Amino acid sequence: MGPAAAFKLERLLDNLEQILANEWVCAAQALEYRRPLNFGPGTENGYRCLRTHVERLREDRILATDLAKAKELLTCGALTESNLRTR
Repeated sequence: MGPAAAFKLERLLDNLEQILANEWVCAAQALEYRRPLNFGPGTENGYRCLRTHVERLREDRILATDLAKAKELLTCGALTESNLRTR
């Protein structure tokens, strides 16, 4: 039963990564509405990281590519402290 459990875990982690990417895009959009307020350094760094690759939502559009890019950023380690310091 180990291989079946590993396969389920892989699917679960893939889904979790997509959920986190979706939440990240939604949170960044929400921050847009709270400007000119400034947020904590971690929040600002995460926001800037996403916005360098995913454009702000100004009008309706298909978000599939934006969500895929956000997931890619999450999984490649773009939010690690060392990567954020170099930006």
